[in-house]
Amino acid sequence: MKILNYEKQFEQSWLRCRLLSYFYSAFYEDVVREKPVFSNRSIELIAVQDDEVIGLIDVVLDDPENKLTFLRKEHGAFIATIAVHPDHQQSGIAQALYNEAIKRLDQYENLSFIELYTRDDEAANRFYEKQGFVQSVKYYDVFGVEKGLRKPVSVKPGEGRVLAESDGKPVRFALVDSIYEAYDEHGIDQIDHDRVVPVYGYVKEFS
Repeated sequence: MKILNYEKQFEQSWLRCRLLSYFYSAFYEDVVREKPVFSNRSIELIAVQDDEVIGLIDVVLDDPENKLTFLRKEHGAFIATIAVHPDHQQSGIAQALYNEAIKRLDQYENLSFIELYTRDDEAANRFYEKQGFVQSVKYYDVFGVEKGLRKPVSVKPGEGRVLAESDGKPVRFALVDSIYEAYDEHGIDQIDHDRVVPVYGYVKEFS
């Protein structure tokens, strides 16, 4: 296994690794079809075995004119993505990627901390706490729609098109579930939801 800088030639393998890793996590709905491109400075690393990506990490840095981090007033770094292929988990790959990313952060000045956000996967939370991250905030990803907006819609096929009705009247569109950020239980109560997932924001101060 080698840790390399990400290059475009690995994009499809990168996407497969991320997809399979996320599929078995609380982020299973978070699918991307292109690797994100960052406008800020970034550290983008991959773990490669037999020319296949088996792990990845992207760390994005605050720029003087563009601060992306949220949990501290100073400038810092943000772990945008970290993933390990399910067939290679529990083998130290995440640790190796994280260690190399932190090592490379040392070359940048005026970075006071590193932050990340994760959901309620027990293994992921244990990993971050092991690295010295401390939970700073908690909120909820809520899948649904605001109460009062969702209406029952009956749909049936017509001649060459779909026919939909609500309360006996024809409608031309329906409101589909989306993701809200709720910052407390009262916020959750205002959403007609199907799924609620806690999100934890972690921060680690640099000495």
